[in-house]
Amino acid sequence: MGRRPKAAAVAASKKEPITMATPFFPQEIIEAILLKLPAKSLLRFSTVCKLWHSLIFDPNFVALHLNQSNHHHNLILRSKSSTNLIFLDYDFNAKHRRFPLPAPKGIKVIGSINGLLCVALGESPIVLWNPLLDNCNTLPDSNFIKGIANNVMGFGYDSSIDDYKIVKVFTPYMRLQNKVEIYSLTTNTWKKVELKNLSIIVSFITPCIGTHVNGSIYWYVTQILEDEDEPIPLIAYFDLKDEKFRYLELPHDLMDEEIKEDELPDEIQSLHTFITPTRDIRLIDEMGCLALIQGSSELHEACLWTLKEDNVWSEKTVICHPTYMFPKPIFFMNTGNILMKCKGVWNEIERKENYLALYNKEKESFSDDFSFDAYSWAFAAVYIETLISPYNGASLIGKI
Repeated sequence: MGRRPKAAAVAASKKEPITMATPFFPQEIIEAILLKLPAKSLLRFSTVCKLWHSLIFDPNFVALHLNQSNHHHNLILRSKSSTNLIFLDYDFNAKHRRFPLPAPKGIKVIGSINGLLCVALGESPIVLWNPLLDNCNTLPDSNFIKGIANNVMGFGYDSSIDDYKIVKVFTPYMRLQNKVEIYSLTTNTWKKVELKNLSIIVSFITPCIGTHVNGSIYWYVTQILEDEDEPIPLIAYFDLKDEKFRYLELPHDLMDEEIKEDELPDEIQSLHTFITPTRDIRLIDEMGCLALIQGSSELHEACLWTLKEDNVWSEKTVICHPTYMFPKPIFFMNTGNILMKCKGVWNEIERKENYLALYNKEKESFSDDFSFDAYSWAFAAVYIETLISPYNGASLIGKI
């Protein structure tokens, strides 16, 4: 038989259990530890007690965690025929996820910032979604510009007032001034923006989704002036702080030549529209700097420019893959590698899959690759897990 517990021990066992109201550690120590944890762990630990829940979803803690934590980046691929998404981590581990709201006409990912995805459901509505929290905020309809057809859009963050904004530009087919409207998450309203400094833009070159970098949204456009007959290619960007459009010239050594179909190999002549340099230009975020990517006339090359301080472009960098065709940088990792989208061998009989490959800029070499069906999936956005609310851009107290 075991020993009977002593009276003192029995009495101690009947005391009130220790709660976080009388913690073993000071609250500032607990907070410092929690700030180092990933958002997914914090979401789980928020159920430990009321004090932890209140701390983890406090707006100040959410902001500190966003700025201090080492977030895990995920690449999002979007299904072209449904609302399915694939989340890929740095090791190409794939997790399938379905968008939680009905979307009979499919979805379009407008952008991803601080853990919030801006998603358009067909023509309307527009939804802000935090996949980690699985919370969706359906935004009010635009007052001035209805739907998203013929519209150029962008999703960005204005750090000066801690506000998430959506920019919608209606682009008419005739030579008329474009119309611009902005949504503010803080006010939950749309407003019309006067185009005092936006010249006539003939066309926002597809894709019509803007690239957000450091408080501005950038698009590759063609512009026509009163004294010019031919459209001028350049970059237009919208400053979310002062809500004005400005322009950037393209790099001086940007190739501006058309590739003639009869100069291409026979097996890929029908793909000539994808490698016309003046069309095959993409803008992406290079670790907080704007990067311009252009397809090269050489099938295995891509050209890269980075916008430096004072809006000066860097010298051209040429990235060449020994096997795959049409390499395109789509994401710059904090490890120094560049995630590339490449096309496999293509002919009239067989269409090989596209590949995601890692490119080491210093070694000028490629490493691991991950194959995916490019005819069913398309690159959508880069996503990090956070506790940012899609309702107010802060905490989710009362929303979970």
